[in-house]
Amino acid sequence: MIYTLMNKNNPVIDFETQMGTILRITDTWNEEYLPIGTRTKTGIDVKILNHWWHGRSIPASRTGIKEALENMEIDSSKELLEKSYGLSLSDQYWIRPDHSKIQWKDINFFENPFSEDVGSALFGGQFSGDFMSPDNTSDGWLRKKWVIQNQRRVLLKAGSGESQQEPLNEVLANMICDRLDIKNYVKYQCGYQEDHAFSACDNFITPDTELITANMFMKIKKKINHHSCYQHYKECCQEMGVDITDSLDDMLILDFIICNRDRHYNNFGMIRNVNTLQIEKAAPIFDTGTSAFAGISENKIKTLPLNESKPFCKYHEEQIALIQNIERYEFQKLTGLEEEFNELLQRSPFITISRRDKLVTWLGERIRMLCESKMDTERVFQIVKTAKEYQRRK
Repeated sequence: MIYTLMNKNNPVIDFETQMGTILRITDTWNEEYLPIGTRTKTGIDVKILNHWWHGRSIPASRTGIKEALENMEIDSSKELLEKSYGLSLSDQYWIRPDHSKIQWKDINFFENPFSEDVGSALFGGQFSGDFMSPDNTSDGWLRKKWVIQNQRRVLLKAGSGESQQEPLNEVLANMICDRLDIKNYVKYQCGYQEDHAFSACDNFITPDTELITANMFMKIKKKINHHSCYQHYKECCQEMGVDITDSLDDMLILDFIICNRDRHYNNFGMIRNVNTLQIEKAAPIFDTGTSAFAGISENKIKTLPLNESKPFCKYHEEQIALIQNIERYEFQKLTGLEEEFNELLQRSPFITISRRDKLVTWLGERIRMLCESKMDTERVFQIVKTAKEYQRRK
């Protein structure tokens, strides 16, 4: 099958696909509109282009995806891409079949209604046959679906396991951002429906912008061997004329406080204007659910010598050392947050009393540690030193 890759109304390239994979590029129209990272000094890299294309499909690790695909009579989530023209609510890319006259204004999900059939199937419900949905291009392993509420595009994402804790952690992250005066973050609400807790947030991408994940953004230039991934990411931003020091600091300090163990290169990045092709700013902080011991047994909820982290260091106690200006955070403003978190946990029918008590105690201890470190900045670096010594002993 031959398609034209489009960015809104701009044709980018023509390519041939088979079984959901791009085989070859048959024609080039406007290379400047290519997804960032897919064009190298020697031309368009089909391997990277496939990496980007396949990254738009629902991952095989998604909870319940096997059953959902069987319900929809689909062999692979990659097939869903072509059934909805590759449309997404994270950018303006789509594919137009060869010789088709279809227009962006008639099918994009930012301005047109879409079916909730696929979303229903992904949550274990019935599928009625309509594949036109942005859920076909949603990533992540948790169940999620897009809905339209009062003309707003809203993402609903479920929790996991017995505690269903991830949606509550999104709200906790919001509480911390508010108290530390971190402005650039996605606001979440938490609700409950049948046997699920779920978070809800408005789409932070508009019809004129796109999310470029760090995964793709870091492909704009070759990494120097002896440079760290953190250094390489900042160099890529500098090359595009954007200073993201404060934004990175905000993300890293938040992840440290809540022990986020899943800040991978696909859940942070940059916002680009699709009309001017200019990088505007860092994307707001989002997707912080896999933190605060979500999915981990109660007996491991405690302040550990080392807390596993991503993306730049193995442990948060090391990663916090990357923060450029820790002095600007007034950690004393976090005092009392554990009581507010306790009230949030009390409203959940899935969090046991013993789990709630351990989580509240853990958060209080973590806040006190930060407040003490703020009074004596050297304590922060002592934490890092102790962590590294502990790692060497192991």
